[in-house]
Amino acid sequence: LLNKHKTIKVMAEKLVVISDKWGAKKGLWIASYFGYLQQYYDIVFHDCQQLGNVDVSISSEENIDKAFQEKGIDSAVSNLIKKETQQAHYLAFGTGATVVYKASLKGLPAKTITAISALGIESEDKHK
Repeated sequence: LLNKHKTIKVMAEKLVVISDKWGAKKGLWIASYFGYLQQYYDIVFHDCQQLGNVDVSISSEENIDKAFQEKGIDSAVSNLIKKETQQAHYLAFGTGATVVYKASLKGLPAKTITAISALGIESEDKHK
């Protein structure tokens, strides 16, 4: 008897991970998430500073916050929408969560959004 097996490869769903305001520079902790999640998802990572074109000569919390407030968040929202055109799940941290939330309001095709320590979302309705 010939044993016939069919191998069915199930495509993993896409998970887009957005860093917090510190980006990948201080993001070694994110590796622990990836180790677990890559079993279940095809992971794409975006550094929030790179998305927002945030480049500060002195990487202090105050300078980074100011750069995101001035135009970094808006740039990050725009760049994320340009980069991610297919439906995906999102896992985002801090400022990155704010970026994903704002991008979703502008049409980012998100299946789900998991926002950890999102900042400023609760005040979004007040700005409209």
